[in-house]
Amino acid sequence: MLSEMPSKFEIDDRIKSLVDILNQVSYIRTISSCEAHYESEDTKDHRANVIFHVGKGKESEFEGLAALIIKETVNDWSDTSIEIFKRYFVRPGAEHLDRNYETIIKPFSRRMSLEKKREYTDKAIGKVVDAVKKYLSRF
Repeated sequence: MLSEMPSKFEIDDRIKSLVDILNQVSYIRTISSCEAHYESEDTKDHRANVIFHVGKGKESEFEGLAALIIKETVNDWSDTSIEIFKRYFVRPGAEHLDRNYETIIKPFSRRMSLEKKREYTDKAIGKVVDAVKKYLSRF
């Protein structure tokens, strides 16, 4: 199990259920999240996301969870895109490569009304939460 990080920041209400359920997976620790801010004119804010660490030696186990999330949400992809990927980076002053994962949930259509974007994003967050609950129920 990854060590718990103290909560220094508030979690956006609409993404909190996903952050909470991901943190129930023993080898995941979330580090950042956003519910998506459709009132912003900057379209890069038009996506929900959670960034998290996966414990060493648990990457293949996580791939099973990621596959389940994709399988459980694929029928809703006409409205929203759900992406899960690994990111590699080097922190300033560090000499080693670091990594984390990110889940992004965003509407497919940029022309969609802001209300529809919010509706579809909230629905997709709920579907991902349900998939993680299904995964956890196996243990």
